[in-house]
Amino acid sequence: MTSDIDIDRTHKPDDRAEAPLYRAWARRLVHVSGMPWRIVAALAGVSPTSMHRLLFGRNGRPVEWIGINDARALMDIGIDDLASASTDRIPARESRELLVALHTLGWTDEHLSRWLTSSDLDLTTTPKALYVTRLSAARIQATYDMLISQPVRRCGHPRTPPISSQTPVTSPQPGPEDAETFQPALFELADCA
Repeated sequence: MTSDIDIDRTHKPDDRAEAPLYRAWARRLVHVSGMPWRIVAALAGVSPTSMHRLLFGRNGRPVEWIGINDARALMDIGIDDLASASTDRIPARESRELLVALHTLGWTDEHLSRWLTSSDLDLTTTPKALYVTRLSAARIQATYDMLISQPVRRCGHPRTPPISSQTPVTSPQPGPEDAETFQPALFELADCA
């Protein structure tokens, strides 16, 4: 049975925007600022998945549409905003909570020092620090997103464990006798666009 309703396949819903303009702007932000794309995404308030699909495509093909909220967030941030991120201060509470969550999951300062600076890591040991720079907060957010949202294989197992150890995540930190060499995360913060 066929339907008498003709569906207009070229009509775009109001919650999407065409991606090429925003892809060009995102690439420009990454190129001019010299920051990794994950940090630019964190500063803009765009999810790493959306930013990755925008910059690198999906299944080998560029995406045609981007969510309207992501499009607005990308257009709201400018090159001057990225340049001032290292001096602008914001409350440190959320960044501290993300670091504590990473430590709770088994990530040590030694592991996290690969992506975070020593001043970023000192945030958990300095409870009197009330403010953090927007750049530090973005670095912490990008690291958290990268380590927590690693892709899962089709068989349901993560590609890279959170810590390179045979012990479960809920157990205490592995000792030197049962720890293996740290495996790099699947995506680096410094992936270029």
